[in-house]
Amino acid sequence: MPALLAELGAAAGYVPADLLDPAAPGALVAEAVRRHGRLDAVVAVHAYSTHTPLGTLDATEIDRHLLVNVRATLLLAEAFAAAFTAGSGGRLVLFSSGQRLGPMPGELAYAASKAGVENLTAQLARC
Repeated sequence: MPALLAELGAAAGYVPADLLDPAAPGALVAEAVRRHGRLDAVVAVHAYSTHTPLGTLDATEIDRHLLVNVRATLLLAEAFAAAFTAGSGGRLVLFSSGQRLGPMPGELAYAASKAGVENLTAQLARC
C-alpha cells in the first residue's frame, strides 16, 4: 500500500484510521468534509479478517471482527447521515465478500461479521 500511496500522491486522500476506535468513523467523515466541503458518497470497503476455524475461536478475535466490520460500518453510516445534505444524491456503498456463496469454515468470525454488513445494507436501504 505505501508504494501505491506514493504513486497517487496527495490525490489519494489517504487518512489512516484504526477502526477499533469508535471515534474513527466519525473522524474520517469529518476529515472528508473538511477537505472537500461536503460528502456525497461513502464506500466502505474496510475489512478485518483472520484465520478463525472452529476450535480456535476466542472472544477477543471475534470481537475484533465485529467491531471493525460491523460496528465501524454502522458508525460510518451514522456519521455520513449526519454530514449529508439531503437532496444532493448521496450514496452509501457497503462491501462484503463471498461468504453467502458457500461455507468459509476457516474464517468463521469474518463470515459472521460480513453477514452482519450484508444485513446492515438491507436495513439502511430503508433509512
